[in-house]
Amino acid sequence: MAHRGEARISSDGFLGIYRIWLRQFNRSHTDYPHTLSSLIPMKSIPYSIPFIQSLLQLRLIVPRKFNLSILALLTLNFSPQLCCLQAEDSNPKKTLTVLTYNIYGARTGVDRIAKVIQTVNPDLVALQEVDHNAVRSKRLDQTQELARLTGLNYYIYEATGTYPEINQDPYKKNYPELAGPEGLYARTIGEDGFRGIAVLSRYPIVRQTIVPLPGGYHPRDLIVATIEVPTSENKTREITFISTHLSVNSREARLRSVELIGQTAKKTKHPVLLAGDMNALPNSQTLKALYSQGWLNPAIDKSIQTIPVKAEAKNARQIDYVFQFNSKWKTLKAGTENSDRTASDHLPYFVTFQID
Repeated sequence: MAHRGEARISSDGFLGIYRIWLRQFNRSHTDYPHTLSSLIPMKSIPYSIPFIQSLLQLRLIVPRKFNLSILALLTLNFSPQLCCLQAEDSNPKKTLTVLTYNIYGARTGVDRIAKVIQTVNPDLVALQEVDHNAVRSKRLDQTQELARLTGLNYYIYEATGTYPEINQDPYKKNYPELAGPEGLYARTIGEDGFRGIAVLSRYPIVRQTIVPLPGGYHPRDLIVATIEVPTSENKTREITFISTHLSVNSREARLRSVELIGQTAKKTKHPVLLAGDMNALPNSQTLKALYSQGWLNPAIDKSIQTIPVKAEAKNARQIDYVFQFNSKWKTLKAGTENSDRTASDHLPYFVTFQID
């Protein structure tokens, strides 16, 4: 309610002012890519009046004797640059959050894994130890279900092996020393189905390929996905996202895998992101080999614990990483998500980049 002797600008009055000012703005800014009406449609004005009034500072209580002169001044002389600035603010610098998570076959349930992922709200996810049609996970397609639960609707699954037929490593003939004992892992698992790695993405996956790696006890792979991500100019750009899970038992297999990762990354001029369970410590030969190729670790100076999940564990260490290549994007945040530490035997690790 207006105070005595004062008046507020009514909705109808503001609509008239907006129409006049809108015509003036559009006539004088024909080179501006967005007309004001596209930014604030006329039909939405009744719902936008409080916001626009606040924006134009029209919520001030105006004495009646100054009302008409102030309104005329605002109508004729208000700088349209403010609206241009508002348009620019609606396109802030774009960020990209990348998460890697070894989900341990989602043995605690895909719902719990999905909630952890949603807490981070990532754009790209690299998953390891993902079951598909396995007895222990009730024949569930875990990748598809996680995509549904998280809303990350673009996904790829790559089975790195079957549970009873574990020694299908394509490198076994050429690298027999890197292959595990016959049937060792199969006896450990003891059930049928597939396990592997996966990618979840908020944005369209336009191309994908699989690169086999030496595996040690069982096969390993790279998922190499080309993804269209938005930029602050309302355009899109392609980036390459690589998801992997390196050998747990063979340093030689990991080092050979790094060679193949480097060869893969150098085939593109796009920015490349690598995420996964590397089964290697920060000061290991595996990571040193990656750094020698030009990979950048956004959290190289931080002490990160991704395994074990118990807080302040004596043997706390990082073996899950996100790296960048062909880019020097600013890191806004890097760390683990600890809201549900026992959903898996690894903590999820994420990095948020400013990508333009």
